[in-house]
Amino acid sequence: MKKALSIITMLILSFGCFAQTETFDIATYKIPKGWVKSAKAGVVTYSTSNESKGIFCIFNVYASAASKGTVKEEFESDWKELAASRFNIKTAPETDTISDDDGREVIVGSAGFERGSLSGAALLYTFVGFGRTTDILFLTNNKIYQKDIEDFLATLKLNKTFKPSTNAAAAPKAAAPQTAAATISKPSNNLEGVWMALHLRKMYLDKEPAGSLKWITFFPNGRVINAIPDEGMNNYNSNDPNMGYYQTSGGKASLQWFKEVDPSPITFINQNQITFEELYSSDTYFRCAPVNGLKLQGTWTSYENVNDPDLNDNSKNRSMIAFNKDGSFTDYGVFTRDIFSPVPAGNGTYEISNYTLTLLYNNGTKYQTAFTGSLSLNPATNNQMISIHRLAFTKR
Repeated sequence: MKKALSIITMLILSFGCFAQTETFDIATYKIPKGWVKSAKAGVVTYSTSNESKGIFCIFNVYASAASKGTVKEEFESDWKELAASRFNIKTAPETDTISDDDGREVIVGSAGFERGSLSGAALLYTFVGFGRTTDILFLTNNKIYQKDIEDFLATLKLNKTFKPSTNAAAAPKAAAPQTAAATISKPSNNLEGVWMALHLRKMYLDKEPAGSLKWITFFPNGRVINAIPDEGMNNYNSNDPNMGYYQTSGGKASLQWFKEVDPSPITFINQNQITFEELYSSDTYFRCAPVNGLKLQGTWTSYENVNDPDLNDNSKNRSMIAFNKDGSFTDYGVFTRDIFSPVPAGNGTYEISNYTLTLLYNNGTKYQTAFTGSLSLNPATNNQMISIHRLAFTKR
């Protein structure tokens, strides 16, 4: 394919050697060796970064869709959906129209973007022909990657006969679940509650370490926070002006963190698993099981090694807590380092409800904090790992 690349001189990428040929939807191409691949419904992503130099590059190859207009109309619609709204791009893209040698029309457009601490250039190719529209989006912040982009485009071939994708579930371009080949079900109006994810892949500028836990909480009034409240759900103000918004309607769900930014789709993998576009990733969130009236039996610690000898040293405060079925507890020093509300080790009684752990110490102190099971597991029957105060606690 012949492609003019005059407008990407500000762009990025280099890992030299290319790997074996890959196919997604109607696209066949080669990707540099060593890049990280992730498959999502309707899109496959390839990324690389060099954190010591502060540079990165991302390729998003989207599943084709039936063309509904001219190449100009398709590009303008897809630029708004895939680039402008997602990366808060306010300026119009610089564009170039290309007559491709296989009978397709192509428009390529680029513009700078800033999203949080992430900034760089967005480059979108829109291919229209034979009844299908295909988009490829490049995101980068260094022109060292320009040759890799050129080499990728030189290997790109688009089939003229449409065949549904077999290596990632076909879905609208905006949908981006974490799991490939997932069955997407329509959402019901039951997003309300706490959802939990395990952050699997750390990308450039990502402040969350791989393997960390994270939450999103949907309130009945249509508001949402990208966390679980520190003190649990019992006394949280669900009308906080800093919260985002969400809605479910007509089999679709979306969330909007800021009013000046377009809503982003929420994709249901099933009724208890969702995903949505995040700044650095799109992890799968699992609906947390209800915990109302839960009583536990055993001892849990946030130490990675549950057999650490320090846990048996009674002269120290330890991040360890024991619960009994009769409603009593022993805190060995879990909250002594709480910056805002430090609580000495002690004994008392506890209650668990509404994703909130309430500890009533014998000295009269009352302490409330967030509590969930692990992902979608029911902590009444599977509590090897639970979450207290947004930390993972493992049973000894």
